[in-house]
Amino acid sequence: MPAYIKALKGIINFSKSKESNHYNKIQTIKEQLVGLGYQPSEVEYFVKNFAGINDLSRLDEAELQQLSKKLQHQLEIARKCREMIKDLNN
Repeated sequence: MPAYIKALKGIINFSKSKESNHYNKIQTIKEQLVGLGYQPSEVEYFVKNFAGINDLSRLDEAELQQLSKKLQHQLEIARKCREMIKDLNN
């Protein structure tokens, strides 16, 4: 496939992904994970580990949904850990 067609497909998929509800949810969860103390590089590691790639534009809607669920689970774990630490300090 010629490079320009591949690039164009990437742009179209990226535009489509950015409009996705799951894409927006993933971005929000990533920000929340950083807010709970993870480094941005750690969050990107989760994305790569859970999805197999860092480039969200290459994921279809079902894959974005699956990634969203996995990141949401990681967020819940982080919140529980933070609560446990708070309880220990009281």
